[in-house]
Amino acid sequence: MRTYAYLRVSTKDQDFELQQFAITEYCKQNNLIIDRWFEDHAKSGSLSIEKRPALANMLSNLRTNDTIIVYKRDRVSRDLLTMLLIERTVKQAKAQILSVKDEGSEKQDPNSELMRNLFSSFAQYERKLISSRIQDKFKAKRAKNERWGYIPFGKRLSTDNKTIEVCPHESATLHYIDRLHTQKQSLRVIARTLNDQRMFNRNNSHWTHDSVRNVLKRLVSQQ
Repeated sequence: MRTYAYLRVSTKDQDFELQQFAITEYCKQNNLIIDRWFEDHAKSGSLSIEKRPALANMLSNLRTNDTIIVYKRDRVSRDLLTMLLIERTVKQAKAQILSVKDEGSEKQDPNSELMRNLFSSFAQYERKLISSRIQDKFKAKRAKNERWGYIPFGKRLSTDNKTIEVCPHESATLHYIDRLHTQKQSLRVIARTLNDQRMFNRNNSHWTHDSVRNVLKRLVSQQ
């Protein structure tokens, strides 16, 4: 019997810190030990199983009495049919999925199954609602001939709302991160150093080892 933790974030600028903390605390309270962490980074919850390598790998490794722990069920999938397929795979392996937020994940009675399906349906509805809002915003920006899309750390949107330019203070932070990395500092040490010196991430959010890793990947790709 093994215990797996599955983490997923949808975009490159998100990290796993909240999910990791919640799952770790849940395991402490329930005397569980995570044998392996599976992480899908920048993978939409609407994607099929085969397009999420960590999820596919975890499911292929399932054995009898194994347990998968997630922060919320929508981390597994925001698509109802995909979620049902995953649940079938887990059930056939005689394993189980546990949600830190509960969501009726532990029991197999009809009421709990209904609750799980309702949560999956709401997750799918929320995904489509978010997609619709993004499309509306995109159309509004395009109508004004303004730029739309993700702006990487170290850059910013210029005053004309169309072109991207260097952001001086973020650029300085990038150079500092690169220097610390060159000095063989670990990701966690770099994140802690930046936070201690109040050189915060965008929107004054704290750095984590995941966000530092993402920035370094972009730096390497630009070299």
